[in-house]
Amino acid sequence: MYNLKDIYQIFRRKQGEVLGRGYRLPKDWEKFIEKFNKSNLSYLIKLTDNFNTKWCNINPDKYMECGFSLFNKTFTYRNFIDEKILMLYVQRDKTDKRIKEINKQRIISSVKHILSVTPTTDMIHPFQRYATLDGSGERLIINDFITGLIDKYTLCYLIRHGYFKPTADEFDKIQLWLGNNNHLHLMMDDINKYSEFFKKIEDMIDENRKSKRN
Repeated sequence: MYNLKDIYQIFRRKQGEVLGRGYRLPKDWEKFIEKFNKSNLSYLIKLTDNFNTKWCNINPDKYMECGFSLFNKTFTYRNFIDEKILMLYVQRDKTDKRIKEINKQRIISSVKHILSVTPTTDMIHPFQRYATLDGSGERLIINDFITGLIDKYTLCYLIRHGYFKPTADEFDKIQLWLGNNNHLHLMMDDINKYSEFFKKIEDMIDENRKSKRN
């Protein structure tokens, strides 16, 4: 459940990001809210109530981002319940879900390829073994990424979890292929949205390896 302070803080944080400046929360929230503009307070109450009831599946952070996308620096309390914000949120949510499903299919295809080129009875984890395989003049994982046999999320997962430790030259080559809009360091955080999916894949691999050893 969200309270007024939660939603106020989210709004002020997003506002600070748009305006390029920091924000400070009131030291005494109760006194602050007593003196708060009554009209603005009514909008804040209504929005908070919506997030706790009929909009319980809506992410307040992303909702505020939509508000600032539409109204930019002028987005404020009176715009909180504007129907256009909800419409943009729904549109973005559908797009995000569609992209996520596409990426999941790419991850599955990447893992299938990795398993196809690594020994099935090896005591070493296939992800770890895969990172050691040689390709045409360089490690196979680099060749496979460049030729599209493994996707960027699978590659980042292998790096983040220590299966693959790229050299400085390999890191630069990966970054070159990712392009300026997909910095490798930032993508390490971006793969969090697929962490549960990768966990399921790892569990399935472990179960399969156990059954083949027995």
